[in-house]
Amino acid sequence: MSDKKLKTLPKSMRIIAITFSTIVLCVGILVVLHHWSYSKAQITGYPQRISEPDSPCSAWVGELELLPTSDAQTGGTFYFSTQNNDLISKFNSTIGYKVILYYENRLVLPVKCLKDSRHIAIDITRTSSNKK
Repeated sequence: MSDKKLKTLPKSMRIIAITFSTIVLCVGILVVLHHWSYSKAQITGYPQRISEPDSPCSAWVGELELLPTSDAQTGGTFYFSTQNNDLISKFNSTIGYKVILYYENRLVLPVKCLKDSRHIAIDITRTSSNKK
């Protein structure tokens, strides 16, 4: 609406129009932030487990045991989340094998339903046929 048309509306309609526009803008920003990834990466390790979400809007949370580096005696654990059912079945079939996990880094929004980790797994590839 142009500024001239907005001023001709009654005050209550102007308040409703401004409130509606603000809500639409905020929802749009949340949708963009939810789907925007600021980087993609891969990491090598051994899948440990993947846990089923405890609520319908949560994501699956998985753990990957990292390989030791020359600087560290132990590798540590890498936590990630996903809602991709195909990836969950691939993950379960690779437990105990060395894998490469491909993931995206995303902003963590303060809403539990959107995601559980800033590392969102997008694919997993088995690199060896030998179990750990």
